[in-house]
Amino acid sequence: MQVNIDTFCIGIYETNCYLLSDKNHAVLIDAGNELEGIFKKLKENNLILEWLINTHGHIDHIGGNDRVRKETGAGLLIHSDDEKMLYDPFLNLSGYFSGYFTFDKPTRVLENDEIINIGSINLKVIHTPGHTPGSISLFLEPDIIFSGDTIFSNGIGRTDFPYGDYENLITSIKKLCSFPEKTKFYPGHGEQTTVYGVESWLKLQNL
Repeated sequence: MQVNIDTFCIGIYETNCYLLSDKNHAVLIDAGNELEGIFKKLKENNLILEWLINTHGHIDHIGGNDRVRKETGAGLLIHSDDEKMLYDPFLNLSGYFSGYFTFDKPTRVLENDEIINIGSINLKVIHTPGHTPGSISLFLEPDIIFSGDTIFSNGIGRTDFPYGDYENLITSIKKLCSFPEKTKFYPGHGEQTTVYGVESWLKLQNL
């Protein structure tokens, strides 16, 4: 069955939140604060939201966590290395930018190479640290990767926030570039790109 992908560009940081669905089931990748469009889509299509997955623990990607869980009953998944960011306003950056926000404990934590099954949707967890220690990308066969803030169409994620690591980020990006050239990246901000596009950017940076 074909997986439907709806993109919601949310909030002042224009965070891309992705709703994946089949006939009855859905999973949400990241949750900003402006959720009405997502709730409308779920209701109109009679979708059951099974999981909310955080690609990492920064406020623009987790700000809607608790509301999504309260209104849909969805479980929350985040990598084990970023779980602490849910509880610390300075690690999730809200303490610097928009208030002091903490969030409820996840349903469970993720590790590298896990497979998340939602109806006919299968997502493979790829641990891609650098932007944060527990940043993940999610591979949807045959050729789509939801890359969070690891890579963008014309750049890479920042590493000047707490626990950012530039060398780890570059290693993670090269790991993602091991996929076929036509593999499409759906990033946490901005437009889509491909492995070929990322490799071209790396060459320009002599990386």
